[in-house]
Amino acid sequence: MGLAPKSKRAPQLGPSIAYGISQMRDAWQRTRMLFSAAVFGKNVRRERQANGLTLEAMADEVGLAYSYLGEIERGRKNPTLDVVERIAEVLEADPLELLRARR
Repeated sequence: MGLAPKSKRAPQLGPSIAYGISQMRDAWQRTRMLFSAAVFGKNVRRERQANGLTLEAMADEVGLAYSYLGEIERGRKNPTLDVVERIAEVLEADPLELLRARR
């Protein structure tokens, strides 16, 4: 008397679970839109230029390679929170404002 073979098919999700997963996916997408490397980079560039700093001068003050800071400004790199705080300190800006999309 053997056990019935296990089904290789994934179990069907009930409508309420599928709806919950859909809601979570939507919330994740909204969260991703709040922080985007491109938004942060654009804000950093705008603040740097407003403060009259060159890319090289700011990179030196922050302690980063100017090429890395340039990639951050172009939205190609995701900086750590430590780097975000160091950049904000040099720019005398609120780190959260640098992360926030302008409307």
